[in-house]
Amino acid sequence: MQFNRDDNNFIRFLKDEKFIEWKLFPTDELNKYWEEFLLQFPDKRKDIKLAEKHFRHIKLSSYKQSPGKKQEAAKRLEKSLRRYYIKNNVRRLLLQQQPVLLFWFCHYSIYRKNCINQEIN
Repeated sequence: MQFNRDDNNFIRFLKDEKFIEWKLFPTDELNKYWEEFLLQFPDKRKDIKLAEKHFRHIKLSSYKQSPGKKQEAAKRLEKSLRRYYIKNNVRRLLLQQQPVLLFWFCHYSIYRKNCINQEIN
């Protein structure tokens, strides 16, 4: 679709997150925001109307998956989450036990050093 250069100002609104949110999920707060915007910038009314017109023609993703593929994707997600939680728990456990492990490592090192020194003597 080709647009005239003079009419491209509306594209700014199509890229604006607040505008998109307003069109997808209008709320009183967003309605008030855009009403105030138009009061402040009445020359943008034409661009807003044009952006609204083009926004209505945008098709959101209508991609559908078969139930089997959905189940497979859900299983992969569950498996990935399980691995993440296991790794996270191990990491947390190691961090919590680090002082104890450090103590035992030092104690063992000293013990081994004493054993080696006794063997030499």
